[in-house]
Formats: sequence, structure tokens, C-alpha cells
Amino acid sequence: MATQQDYGAPSSYSWSASGAGGAYILRVDAKSSTAPASAAWGTTLAYQLMSCTDGTLSVSPSSPQTPGTSIALTAGATCPATAEYRFVVHNPDASVTTLRDYGPASTSAWDTTGLAYGSYGLEVDVRDAGALTSYETKASSTFAVSAAACAKPTLTSDVPSPQGTGATITFTGATATCPTPLYKFWVQTPDKTWHVMRDYSSSPTFSWTASGVGGTYQVEVDVRDVTRPVSYDQYLYIPFVLTPCSGATLSTDKPSPQTAGATVVLTGGASCPRTPQYQFYMQTAAGWSVVQNYGASNMFTWHTTAGGHYRLEVDVRDAGATASYETYADLDFTVDAPCSSARLSASPAGTAGTGSTVVLSATSSGCPTPNYRFLVGHAGRSTVAQAYGPTSTFSWNTAGLAAGVYALEVDARNQGSGAGYEAYSVISSYTLAPCSSVRLTTDKTSPQPTGATVTLTGAGSCRGTPEYRFLVGGSVVQGYGPASTYGWSSAGLAAGTYALEVDVRDQGSPAGYEAWAKLSFTLAGCSAARLTTDKPSPQKAGTPVVVNATATCPGTPEYRFLVNGTVVQPYGMNNSMSWNTTGNAPGAYHLEVDVRNQGSTLGYEAWSAAVYTLTA
Repeated sequence: MATQQDYGAPSSYSWSASGAGGAYILRVDAKSSTAPASAAWGTTLAYQLMSCTDGTLSVSPSSPQTPGTSIALTAGATCPATAEYRFVVHNPDASVTTLRDYGPASTSAWDTTGLAYGSYGLEVDVRDAGALTSYETKASSTFAVSAAACAKPTLTSDVPSPQGTGATITFTGATATCPTPLYKFWVQTPDKTWHVMRDYSSSPTFSWTASGVGGTYQVEVDVRDVTRPVSYDQYLYIPFVLTPCSGATLSTDKPSPQTAGATVVLTGGASCPRTPQYQFYMQTAAGWSVVQNYGASNMFTWHTTAGGHYRLEVDVRDAGATASYETYADLDFTVDAPCSSARLSASPAGTAGTGSTVVLSATSSGCPTPNYRFLVGHAGRSTVAQAYGPTSTFSWNTAGLAAGVYALEVDARNQGSGAGYEAYSVISSYTLAPCSSVRLTTDKTSPQPTGATVTLTGAGSCRGTPEYRFLVGGSVVQGYGPASTYGWSSAGLAAGTYALEVDVRDQGSPAGYEAWAKLSFTLAGCSAARLTTDKPSPQKAGTPVVVNATATCPGTPEYRFLVNGTVVQPYGMNNSMSWNTTGNAPGAYHLEVDVRNQGSTLGYEAWSAAVYTLTA
């Protein structure tokens, strides 16, 4: 902190705030005139000086300009007080020229007459009036004093468009008005991408080796004077077409197929504007490979060694072109090699249930593209089950075939072969086995009362998927299906012994049955019915009479009461009936009770009757 006014009687101080903008600390110390400085007391005040900011500078006309042009400079800034401006020029030789020293004017003119070509730095310094700093804010701009701009160029080629791919073409540009022109060359490829082929140079010519793909190109020349720091003064582009080879063909001197060891000559052709080059490819099971690199020969001699299916290709392009190809042609060719062996396997092996599906799988060796044919033999006769094809498996559906021993065969030959077979394999004995046994059980033991529901369960021993059929008394009550149980309702059936049967066979088997089991089951009815009354006959008409019944039943008995053949109390659990004789005429009455097992739908299983007389 610097002392601005030493101890004295004046209690005020005038501060000329001419320094740089920023934060300042103001301090005053006070003491008695006779006291030492160490006895003084003081206080401080923070104070902010604002300065000019955000200097700007614009020039007109814009850079570059030729010597003799008057350039108008216009400055601006944000200042808290009155701004003053100073304009300076930084010359190419590093010297500095002041155009106008600090003053209120925000504009200045720069006369470029007689100035050398080069890059000049224009600068404006700005500060508040009264400030002593060199500047508070400034702005600058680079300005080129240069020769005149180049005029729109011309562009010519030494050969006309179109040309074949791979050609070398020389382009020549020309321009005027600029004393020292520079030339830059571009090429736009058919995919619309521009590429710089040669940067700015004093040479107006460019030699283009047109090795790209066929199509329409644009060739451009940009021009500017050497003194002018611009991307370009003027430019011009012209189209140029490169024509590729087209219409490739490929042929062989021998037809397909050929046996391994044959020599096959491939011949390629194409329509090319220049000198064609040919490359030959071959595709095997291992993939594509080049068998003859690009060259002038359009022929390739192929010495076949292994059987198989081949894809042959010729690629063609103009000499000098770098595309992988411009046109191509291909064809398929088969070289036959006989299958040397075959092998057949079955799943399941050896034996399967009737009606099941047996998967036959074949393999072979010696032939690269085998085809297989599957045959099934039985009872001295063999038939083709699946004709020749590339599939090495056959799903043999035995549904409808009888149980027994079958012969299975696979024949193998190379794809395209005319032989009946080249190798074969036989499974001479394959058994289709029926269900061997079945067991029948019931959920209730015999006997059971009439009307009972009995669940029959079959359990078969089968290699395949068993299906069951149930019979009662020789009649089918549930046809063949996957359910191994049957709920037999005996409602409506008379008491007696019934033959229960289950038949089993493999699903898909045409047999009526492959195994069966039977058992006898007895349905027992009510017996020994007896009818009694609580009052002996005769009784006077109008006397109430209770009729009671008993019976022997294996199940739960139910009773029905009749008077003179008319039901007066239907079947129910009550074994007594109150007979109201009021209003009945004197005479003999026929009393009857019918008994049956609960659940039975029979009219009755046992009955008892008595004659009862009513008197006047």
C-alpha cells in the first residue's frame, strides 16, 4: 500500500484514479499532531475501479485487398466513462505503425498505397479517458495486402471422356488477372466423396491415374494467387466418365460332371474399353481361393483331383484398374468321386415297439457330396422308403406295420452320379416288438353291490407307447386310447358275474390287440325281502296300518311300497309305510314291497307281498 498524502492538517485527499481497473483498498490514519506515528489509528475502505471491456474491431472492405485500397477501421468497447481509442498496424517486418494515437474517435482509415504484399496485424487499444494504462481492452484482425485475385479458371484433359478404367489422364488448368497463380486439384468419386489429388502448386497440370471403379467422376481445379491467404479465388469442375469392363463370360471345354483326374480348360471373356486382365477363382468345401492371379491370359487349365461340387469364377478388369473386379461370371461344376463305404445305424437300436418311430442315420466316406436312399424289407419284399437325396437320416414311422423282423438298408452315391448305388449298408434283422403282457386290476374287490362304480386299471409292458381298450361281458365300453383306466358304472346291471377285460397294443399298431387280461367280477343284488304289518288282517276300514319291510342287501337297500299294484311310496331309504285306509271300501287288498341296492336302476331286485282285508 503506497502513501498518497503524509500526515498533515487537511482531512481530505483528492485521488486521481488513473490506474488500471480493479479492486483498491483506501486507508486513512489519524493521530495528534504531537503524537508519534505509532500512536495513530486508521480505517480502510474497499473501492472498485471499472475499466473498458469487450473491445471490437471491424474492417471494410474485408481481407485480402490490393495495395492502394483504403481500409476503414471501426472500433467499439464497453466503458464506464468516456472511451478513447488508439489504432496501430503490425507490419510484416515486425515493425509497428501508429495510425492514430489515443483520442475519442472510434474510426480510422488505413491507406495501403505502396505497401508490400504480406500479412498485417490491425489493432485497436481502448481505455477510459484519463486512464494511464497502455490499454484496458483491445481487439485485432489479420489483414492481407495481396496481388489481384485469380479469374475463374479453365480445365482441359489431354484425352476426351469417357476413358477405360486404369487410364492415365493429364488435366491442365489456366487462369488470368493474378500475377502468380497456384493450382489445386480434386477428384470426386462416384460415391460423391471429394479427394484432394494435389495440393496448391505453381504447376497448372495434374496427371491422374484413373484406377478406380467405373462411373462418373468430377475433376476440379482451385486457383488463387500465391499472395492471397484464401481457400481459393475461383474454381471449376468438369465431369469425366470411366468405363469399366462388362459382360463377363465363362465356359469350360468339357461338360459337367467329369470324373476326378480329368483336365478342364476354363475360358473367360468380357467387353473392355482397354486391355482386359483375368483372374480365376474356385470354391470348394473349404471356401474360395484364387487359382490364377490377374494377368493377360483369359484361360486356366484345371487338373481335377478330388470329387465334389465346385463353383468356378472369372473376374475381369481393365489393365491398371485397382478394383477387385469390374465384371465377373461363374458356373457350377461337379467332379464325381464314388462313395467308398456306407454305414447305417438305428435309434433305438435292434428293437422298437410296434407303431413307434425309428430314426435311421447314415454316414459314408469317399464322396464329398453323398446322397442317400433308405429301404425297408419284410417277408422277402424290399421297398424304397425314402428316395435319394442329401438328407442322411430317415424317420421310419412303423404305424400300421405288423410286429416282426424287418431288414433295413441305406444306399449311398455321390450327388449327380447315375449309378444305382456306390456303397450300401444293411441291418438285416430289426424287430418290431408288440406289447408282451398286460395286467388288469380294480379299485374295489368283488363282489360289489349292483349300482357300484368300479375303476378298472390296465398296466401293459410295451416298448412303444401303449394304448388300452376296455370290455365288459365281451362288449367294448372304452375304445383304444392312451387312458389306462376306465370307470365302470354298474347302474342298471343285474346282479351276476361279469367278465372284465383290457386289451393293449402299441400306439400305431394295426393289431386288434397285442396282449390282454381278464377277470371275473360279481355284482350282488338284494334278496330275502319280507313284508309285515303292525296290525293283523282283517281290520275295519279307516284303521291306520303300518307296513314294514326287511331284506338282505350287500349295499344300502332302498324300498318301494305298492297297494293293489299302485306305487304309494317310491324308492327311498324308509323301510316302512303308513297306510291310511280311510275311505277305502271293504275288501281284500294286495300289499307289496320292492327292494334294490341304492344306485341300482333295476325295477327291483327282491320283493314280498301279502293280502290284507278291510271290513265294514
